[in-house]
Amino acid sequence: MLENKSAVLDYFEDFYSYNSYNPHTVFVFMIGIFSGILGPISVIWYERNCGNRFRTVLNQLFATEAWYILFYTLLIYIPDGVRFVIGPFDDLFCDIHVVFQNTMWHCILLTADLMIILRYLFVFRIKNFAIIDDDLLAMSINLSIPIISIWIAIVRRFTPGRLPLYYYLCSGLDPNEGNGNGSYLAKFPKYNVGRIVVVLSFFLHLVMIPRFLHYQLVTRRKDQPVRLGNLEANQSLDSYNKGIRCINRARGTRLRDEHKTLFGLISQFTLLMCLLAFGFAIKSGIGIEPMRFNEEKNHWIPLSMLIYGPVAASTSCIMIVFVKNAQLRQKIWQGTKKLCNKEPT
Repeated sequence: MLENKSAVLDYFEDFYSYNSYNPHTVFVFMIGIFSGILGPISVIWYERNCGNRFRTVLNQLFATEAWYILFYTLLIYIPDGVRFVIGPFDDLFCDIHVVFQNTMWHCILLTADLMIILRYLFVFRIKNFAIIDDDLLAMSINLSIPIISIWIAIVRRFTPGRLPLYYYLCSGLDPNEGNGNGSYLAKFPKYNVGRIVVVLSFFLHLVMIPRFLHYQLVTRRKDQPVRLGNLEANQSLDSYNKGIRCINRARGTRLRDEHKTLFGLISQFTLLMCLLAFGFAIKSGIGIEPMRFNEEKNHWIPLSMLIYGPVAASTSCIMIVFVKNAQLRQKIWQGTKKLCNKEPT
């Protein structure tokens, strides 16, 4: 373990002192706490209590994904925000913090990857769902993913090479200590298996999502809506007008369904593009001397790693869930109205 010098000097003091009371940074951080705690709790509650007669493997994996986001918010994101106020943490804490951050990040990615792969198999390959034991499959996946993620994080930690900048931001230590400016960038980085996971995950979603949405659009166009014009209480004597009214209703239903599907396409690609943009931003910042993070023009680099990236990911995921799930919105709205209308005892 490295010698603890964080109490003597905070290498990134200018960056943290400038942003600790910056209204913009504080506002974005609070949004991250709100979306990272209330969002996953809502999803977990809904999956267990509402609208699910059978807990399918996809529903269970989605709840697991929400748990990972909740754990990341409580154990990674909030301590990163506390670091802005109280100063650097102990070296040992930061070492464990980095390993746990890598583990949670890969748990989230691998769970999302398996969900989209299973969805593809269920839609295009497996037609007989009765042969699937949802609970057993979900349990196997939920046990395997943390084991693989922990292995990836441990391999990265103990392979030779420089520690990630995230560790030095947490501990406040000088990345170039004893070797002069520029020595950190000259060191060879640790072997990062997680980078392979991130790249494969991105391309997997980039290929799969258009495939699903194209299938949905084609299915919507082929479906013939049920015509209920002749069941209306106020029927017109003109059969021609009744037919026109019925056709218009059918067209309206179809257009709403297609618009909802197209909105799903836009929202999912927005999430992917957002994450890709932050990935390129962080990648471009790796080649900058760490001391320059203290310069105001370069504050966006560590802020992307600590605040902006996690907020964009959690907020986008939760927005997609709530926008595409009308039943969830309805349940939450009904619960809110009951709570507001409840008379005090």
